[in-house]
Amino acid sequence: MSATVRWVTGAPLWAAAVGRPGDGAGPEAMLRPELLRFASDSFMDDLAALLLRRPAELAEHLARPAGFRNRPPGAPADWPPPLDVLKLYQPLHGDFNLVVASLVCGLTGLPDHGPRPGDGERLCFVLRRAQGPDGASGSVRELAWAGDPEAPGARCWLPVAAGARDSLAPDEELFPMFPVNYPADGGQRRLYAGLVPVSSRETFRAARTVEPAPDVPAGPSREPDARWTEFESAVLGPLAGLRRPDPGRALGEELLSEATAFLLLDFADLLQRHLPHLWDALRTRTRPAQPAAARLYDDLLGELADPVARLTWRDGLVAAAGQWASIAGEPGSGPRRPLGNARNSTTDVSALRQGIRDALPPPVPATTPGDLQLTKLDPTGESDYLIRCVYSKPRCAPARTELLSAPTRRFRIASVFDPDAPARTIRIPMPVDTGVKDLRKYRKGVGFVLSNQLRAQMDRLTDLKKALDGDLADEEEIDLGVVCQFSLPVITICALMVLIVFVFLLDIVFFWKSFFRLCLPIPVRSKR
Repeated sequence: MSATVRWVTGAPLWAAAVGRPGDGAGPEAMLRPELLRFASDSFMDDLAALLLRRPAELAEHLARPAGFRNRPPGAPADWPPPLDVLKLYQPLHGDFNLVVASLVCGLTGLPDHGPRPGDGERLCFVLRRAQGPDGASGSVRELAWAGDPEAPGARCWLPVAAGARDSLAPDEELFPMFPVNYPADGGQRRLYAGLVPVSSRETFRAARTVEPAPDVPAGPSREPDARWTEFESAVLGPLAGLRRPDPGRALGEELLSEATAFLLLDFADLLQRHLPHLWDALRTRTRPAQPAAARLYDDLLGELADPVARLTWRDGLVAAAGQWASIAGEPGSGPRRPLGNARNSTTDVSALRQGIRDALPPPVPATTPGDLQLTKLDPTGESDYLIRCVYSKPRCAPARTELLSAPTRRFRIASVFDPDAPARTIRIPMPVDTGVKDLRKYRKGVGFVLSNQLRAQMDRLTDLKKALDGDLADEEEIDLGVVCQFSLPVITICALMVLIVFVFLLDIVFFWKSFFRLCLPIPVRSKR
């Protein structure tokens, strides 16, 4: 198959490939699939129309290093953004990237060769991570996006042997390609194209690389315990906040009662998931045998969650779990029974924190020493990728059943908030119902990675009124970045509040407030 059929760059790009002396002209450019960039949601129609009328102009859509960041003050009008690498932007930015190639026979004129679907033949492409150059050989090291041998259904990056780069890795993911016919030289030619999956950038970055790892001595895990983080963010932090009233903001008893009910419900849910033996003991009033769990059990029975209502933590937790539907505001669940007010609690938050920490069993490590190592999350996102087109012929077995093309140019995938990316108008509708019960129904599907510098700057905003006057707190000396999870309606509300603050501050200088905001009334039927 490889002697008669081969992958080459897209036929409309042959003239451009031969005429680029500074960009690998000749056999290298002719055998390499190319990457195209379209800056429109109608990129498929644009591609078909361009091939129908002016196929040679397809070269104008070749993906090239390009940046769209704002010109710095004082820079000349023709200032070019400093970008020397090929970066593919996201559909959110308005960009759509295609990989294109032609499958031809090695004969005069390079006629098109089409697959036979009836024989199971298919055309697709694979995405690989590029590292290198690899040692003294000077070649690029490739890693295939394939099935994880340790986690069925998951994917990871598998290194490809230097002599097997033109073959598929085991269970390597295949991305589809589609044919586009167009007139050429009085006949018809066929171009194959595939959409580059740049929207999966975060999935590719966070996946691990299966590599032999050096043996490390056994010892306590240094990875953060996600279970403890849940207890801290859902129970201990809110409890400390309720116990520390803000004299400048008075909360009504109804809101405090609702916050207490959700705190108890979250606490009960975490105990069921992470300390099931202790939860069973609380429900059955049976003291557990494990010493740390027994101490926490005694604390939850002895300490009052609300001295006014004479309610213990144990009673409150069990009661909250029993009426979860009423607390969450599910339809037809009936009214919620009062569960007290945690602001009146005399519970020592530090003692409760230590009791939970002691009762949690040691975390199970994700990998064993000397087995696999994980690829750490790279906050800069500077991973390089390449693409190879694939012609699969399963009926050629036991001979070679697939033909892989030469690699494309190496490229990077831009993040959503890349400063070099183009901008498009985005409109996010705000939620109508913003009560506690309503906002908690949304899944936490938005995550923000905060750098150390940004986290420190946010920590300085401890008092909004003082911040408006320019009085900011000192930065804390903690060298730590964080990942924050929010539900989408909550973060849109916060973003709107921050936006309004900045608009009012800048209005003092530019007087642009009246030109910035336009609110249109929308009739909404009352819930009463």
